[in-house]
Amino acid sequence: MAKRTKKSQSEIVQEIKEKAEKAEARAKTAKKADTVKAPKGAKKAAEQQAATAKPASGDNANDKALFLEHLPKVAEAKQKIKDATNAIRLLYKTAKADGFLKKDFDDAFEMQGEEGEKKKKAAIARSLQIAQWLGYDLGTQFDLFAQDERVPAEDRAYAEGETASMQGKPLKPDYHPATPQYRAYVKGFNDHQEKLGGQFKKLETEEETGYPKEPGYPKQPSNVVAMSREELKKQQAEGHQAH
Repeated sequence: MAKRTKKSQSEIVQEIKEKAEKAEARAKTAKKADTVKAPKGAKKAAEQQAATAKPASGDNANDKALFLEHLPKVAEAKQKIKDATNAIRLLYKTAKADGFLKKDFDDAFEMQGEEGEKKKKAAIARSLQIAQWLGYDLGTQFDLFAQDERVPAEDRAYAEGETASMQGKPLKPDYHPATPQYRAYVKGFNDHQEKLGGQFKKLETEEETGYPKEPGYPKQPSNVVAMSREELKKQQAEGHQAH
C-alpha cells in the first residue's frame, strides 16, 4: 500500500487559496443569476395590462348592482354602532357623576350568569392569596374569604327581590308560590317598595302578576322607576320650592 506523501506548508496554503477563489467565483455567478433584469419595457407593459383589464360587461354590471345594494346597509349599520357608542359613553359619564365607574359596571356584568359569581369569587380569592404570600395586610382576609360559606336560600331570595325592586323590574319571582324562597323574594321586593314610599307609579293587580295571591301576602306592587341621585335631588328641591 502506497504511503501518502506529506504536503509541505506552502502546498497546503496554495490549495486553500484555490478553494477560496473557486467558492468566490461560484457566489458571484449565483448573485448575477438572481439579479438578471426582465427585458426593457416588460414590467411597464404588465402594469398597463393589469390596469386596463376588466371583467366581462355582464359580470361587472351585476357586481355593481350587488355592491350598491350592500353599501347603504353597511353605512346604516356603521351609523348605528357610532350612535350606540356615543350613547353608552354618555351613560357612563352620567353614572360617573353619581360616583360609579365603568369598571363597576364591567364587574356587575361579569358576575351575572350561572358561573359569573363563582369565577369572580375565585379571581378575588387568588388576589388575596398573592397578597398573603407577599405579607400584605390585605392577605389576612384570604382565609375568611376562601371559606365556602353558602348564603341561605331564603336570604338570597330576599336579596334578589330587593334588587329587582331597585332595578325597576316587575314582581315576578322565579320560585314556586308555595316555597319559602317565593315569600322571601316578595318580602324583599315589598320592603324596598315601602322605603320608596310614593315614588313608584302604580301597583300591579293579581291578574297582571300572574301569581296566585297567598293568604297573608302583601299587595304586590309594580315596576319602580329607578332615579339617579341628580334626579332625586332635583325632585327634593322642587318639593321644597312648592312649600
